[in-house]
Amino acid sequence: MSPIGDPLILGIHCGHDSGAAIIRGNKILAAVVEERFTRIKHYGYLPIESINYCLHRAKADINDLDAIAIAQVSFPEELKPIFKFNQKILKKKIKAAKGFKDRIRLGLIGIVRKIVGLPVSTPPDYFQTYEIDHNIPIFLIEHHLAHAASAYYTSGFQSDNLIVTADGIGDRISTVVWQANDGIIEPLVKYSREGSLGWFYGIVTEGLGWWIGNGEGKTMGLAAYGNPNLAKNELVRLLPIYKEGYLQRGYKFSLPSEWVIKDTRHWHFPESNFIQNLLKRYKREDIAAACQALLEEQMLNLVAYWVKKTDVQHLCSAGGVFLNVKMNQYLLNNLDINDYHIF
Repeated sequence: MSPIGDPLILGIHCGHDSGAAIIRGNKILAAVVEERFTRIKHYGYLPIESINYCLHRAKADINDLDAIAIAQVSFPEELKPIFKFNQKILKKKIKAAKGFKDRIRLGLIGIVRKIVGLPVSTPPDYFQTYEIDHNIPIFLIEHHLAHAASAYYTSGFQSDNLIVTADGIGDRISTVVWQANDGIIEPLVKYSREGSLGWFYGIVTEGLGWWIGNGEGKTMGLAAYGNPNLAKNELVRLLPIYKEGYLQRGYKFSLPSEWVIKDTRHWHFPESNFIQNLLKRYKREDIAAACQALLEEQMLNLVAYWVKKTDVQHLCSAGGVFLNVKMNQYLLNNLDINDYHIF
């Protein structure tokens, strides 16, 4: 464990854009994504080089840690082969961890493989593995709470804060409005996939011929060249509608299929065919412009109400939807706030 003083905490994310970060107290010592080492864009699996890098930058061993934080509510199967500890200890620690949910998986796949006599996944000798002290707590942090924390704790704002997190989906949630004061983050309202503005924007992006989770910036850029009014009424049928801070009408998105190639994940929504059919009647830039305008309007409908209701002067945001810099500028221009911090 670290010497008496600021705790040393390793954060790990497994999934699209896998990576790790390490902090001591309130200081970020290192933060990196695995694609920097693999050179595979949006690498989506075990971030072993990121973990090694973070420990090296902190000049620490795995058992110098005061805690390990995982940015999801289920323990990633990918981590189990390299984190060496008794399964009973793992189960106990996860159950005791703050942020634990009933949905957690407890390594049943590995147990079944043992029962039927199949070999359990074991890394070869040349891969780094870690013998983890059973006293090191493992915290499973809800996806959107991790997003909210990333924005709030790097903002410099102590009190009087509103946080909005939005992405495609994470731990079955797509959109959350939070209030934060004196280090405490509390949810005000949250929505699952039917309120996903990220999925709406991603479907249009796929329909225009680009990779969900990567090509949305192209959709945003193309929007500047189109007329937002021409295809707007067409796209509304796929759009979650927000009014006065709440989801007024959700959209029942199809569940996307996942195609894995070159250690990255690619998603397909059947609704993208609807966008492709629109291309027979509208220019690509006009569809992009309509999509961008609808995103901006709906996000403002969500956020403006809560800014006014909570009477805050500081806004923080995080999650994939807030990679849209034009939407962020639109919010800043149309909200009565003093400061806006986007992680």
